[in-house]
Amino acid sequence: MLSVGIPPYRLPRETIEDAVNWIKALGVDIRLNNPIDTPDAFDALLREYSAVYLATGAHRSQMLEIPGEELEGVLHGVTFMKDTNLGLRKTVPERVAVLGGGFTAIDCARSSLRLGAKEVSVMYRRTLEEMPAGELEVRMAGQEGIQMHYLTSPVRITGGHDRRVTHIECIKNTLGEPDEKGRRRPVPVKGSNFMVPVDLIIAAIGQSPDMGFLSERCGIKINHWGMPVVDAEDFMTTRPGVFAGGDCVTGPRNVIEVIADGRKAARAIHRFLTGEERNGYTFYYKDQSPSDRMPNYESAPRQSQDALPMSKRQNLDTEVELGLSKENTSKEAGRCLLCHYNIFIDETCILCGGCIDVCPYNCISMVSREEVEIADKSGDEGAVTGDWDAVMVLDEEKCIRCGLCVKRCPVNAITMKRFAYAVE
Repeated sequence: MLSVGIPPYRLPRETIEDAVNWIKALGVDIRLNNPIDTPDAFDALLREYSAVYLATGAHRSQMLEIPGEELEGVLHGVTFMKDTNLGLRKTVPERVAVLGGGFTAIDCARSSLRLGAKEVSVMYRRTLEEMPAGELEVRMAGQEGIQMHYLTSPVRITGGHDRRVTHIECIKNTLGEPDEKGRRRPVPVKGSNFMVPVDLIIAAIGQSPDMGFLSERCGIKINHWGMPVVDAEDFMTTRPGVFAGGDCVTGPRNVIEVIADGRKAARAIHRFLTGEERNGYTFYYKDQSPSDRMPNYESAPRQSQDALPMSKRQNLDTEVELGLSKENTSKEAGRCLLCHYNIFIDETCILCGGCIDVCPYNCISMVSREEVEIADKSGDEGAVTGDWDAVMVLDEEKCIRCGLCVKRCPVNAITMKRFAYAVE
């Protein structure tokens, strides 16, 4: 799907090739044209291997289920992107409507422009805030001239005598109560129907996995969405030795998230086969001197990537996003709140209150003995012992790690340490 699902102007093919070659160099045996597409083929796989990881993705497009979906000129997003990326589709007609709000929908829209469309519209039933594709992708699509129609749902597709699509009828929505995923439901506005003339409709409203190679006899439970049920910690299905992850257990997500699933599942498979952890970590604190920070770093805006000018975005193969410039990379790194840096106040503190005076966010306070409760490791409260009248308390959530308190302390009772780790 890296090659056939994502356009090269977003993910250059040489990047994919480098990643695959790296995997091969590790010693991984990649067997192409070797489908596991029947229960018998899957059973044979289970007999041959001690552990199996299912990462079959979500290739099945969801149907619109509206009148006219069967007309000529109505395609589904996964099919459109596959044909485009394999070079089977070279052009599109002038007017294209894309239905949906995910990454596939935006990819279809931007690819249509590069294939010659003069007018491309994206119709999404909710608002930008609920759009799965995210603000960056949508903004770049808008910059390229794609029209975004929010709170819009298709209700009917009409065609001519040749049964080719000519119009799509839509209705406007308002947002109602949240659904089971927390997103507000689109509620149609009665009487708000309108027609849009189109030559091609690309439906990209969602994808689901095709798990037809699983049968009841394999012992893998499937939920009501047609996805394998897995343990959240180790990715194992209800059959020992069979693991699953990626889009086939969650539905479509972005590339880096499903790659992360694979890495986590690999660790779980290693434990399953050997009973051992792979590469543990030792955690410790390291002394850290306060470092100078750029002014107002805690409120500095996110930096923008460089991108090709519009005049050079006509073809599918030219990468559009060019990454951060050296200057913006430095600015972006400077926005880090350094959550792995911690302030420690030891028993040499003289309670002078100097740190309180210089703290810009009122993170440090002095608390009297009467207001302190000490608990042991079991959580049981114990007696307050020691000859002291008050303590200094630091609110870690407010602290911006500026180090002013470290510099201000007259007795060096305050130190900054950096949380670090090493591979065993």
